[in-house]
Amino acid sequence: LYENRLINFCYVGALSNTSWHTIDELYFLYKYLRQICKSKLNIITTSNHQDIKNKFLEFENEIEITSTKSINELKNILKNVDIGLLPYRKQNTFPENLIGETMLGTKTVEYICSGIPVLVNNLCGGASEIVKNNDFGLTYNPFTYEEITIESINFLVNKKIDLEKAKDLF
Repeated sequence: LYENRLINFCYVGALSNTSWHTIDELYFLYKYLRQICKSKLNIITTSNHQDIKNKFLEFENEIEITSTKSINELKNILKNVDIGLLPYRKQNTFPENLIGETMLGTKTVEYICSGIPVLVNNLCGGASEIVKNNDFGLTYNPFTYEEITIESINFLVNKKIDLEKAKDLF
């Protein structure tokens, strides 16, 4: 078990409270994760870093926020990641629910093709289905997080992504 090992989580992509992937949802997910394991969070984004830092102030020693300028720079960061995060958002309207049912998220493909298992909000339907049906990670309920346990985190840390399957899919 990895109860004493530092788990390196990562979020890649746009992040704001007015986008599909919200600072608040990432914050609540990370706050939950750090209760069950020792953790660190890398956030790779071109979004406003100060807005993110303000939300994560209590965890500032565990969070690294950066932007990458090249594929090689991104690859160098991702090679040290244990689990990719796709917190998505909680939808409020029928059109948002409809879009959410099919949403894949480019970050899902980036994580999987980098060999990184994904922890994905089950409201992000397209990503959830791909992750579940191809054994690329774990989906979770963003209202309860009940699927996320130390056992499921250990499973994901030990998970080997089938890169041939990923290559065929994407």
